[in-house]
Amino acid sequence: MSKKTMIRESKQRQASLATTEDPAFFQKLIGRSMNSFYADPKKRKDFLAIIKEKGLVSDYEIQLKNDQGLLYNCSITAAILPGEGERPPRIVGSMRDIAERKNAEKALAERGRELEDKSRMLEDVNTALRVLLKQGDEDKKDLEDRLLSNVKELVMPYVEKLKKLSRTSEQMACLSILETSLNDIISSFLKNITSTHADLTPREIQIANLIRDGRTTKDIADLLSISTRAVEFHRDNLRIKLRLKNKKANLRSYLLAHF
Repeated sequence: MSKKTMIRESKQRQASLATTEDPAFFQKLIGRSMNSFYADPKKRKDFLAIIKEKGLVSDYEIQLKNDQGLLYNCSITAAILPGEGERPPRIVGSMRDIAERKNAEKALAERGRELEDKSRMLEDVNTALRVLLKQGDEDKKDLEDRLLSNVKELVMPYVEKLKKLSRTSEQMACLSILETSLNDIISSFLKNITSTHADLTPREIQIANLIRDGRTTKDIADLLSISTRAVEFHRDNLRIKLRLKNKKANLRSYLLAHF
């Protein structure tokens, strides 16, 4: 097979030239050897090695250069035709200008890099947000811990003193409610019941707290200065909202077990 490849004119030459960025350059290729136009001679050797091994190549990308050194991106599709008589085997194929495709690939690659940069930026923002959220949770817990500690150390001792100074049963009852409420604040009862049942009213939470403390309907009515019917109304609403309606579950037992 001849090492010298000549570029010959095909029937499609005019149509092909019309789609190139520099028709004049490709016009000059006709009748000349390919060897002198390769920008990288090694690509010529690689091309010959591949086509000798496989018998053909498809869309093999090369760069050609003109007399001034300007580069042109091209694609070769070719095959080896067997020799005929004294005529040796030869390479026959077509070459086309792929400048438009390479420009599109370059733009796509640049767009890909931009997207990667934006993706990394979003990851950094998400990381910063996670850090801030974690810090917010830690600050919230720290505030809750300090509040509970202050109630336990600064408020509860005075409640104990007031209980010793109280003379009437009404005063004792009020202090008992206050003590129970403060203990519930210190414990997780209020937080748990409001986080899982946001539809409970303040009065229902108050009565649920007293029921959990073992207070009867009459006790609750006396302590809150409301009628027993009102207490029963709120108890019934509690059973509905806690999904205990028409169940045999004891309301106080349920509150103690779940909150």
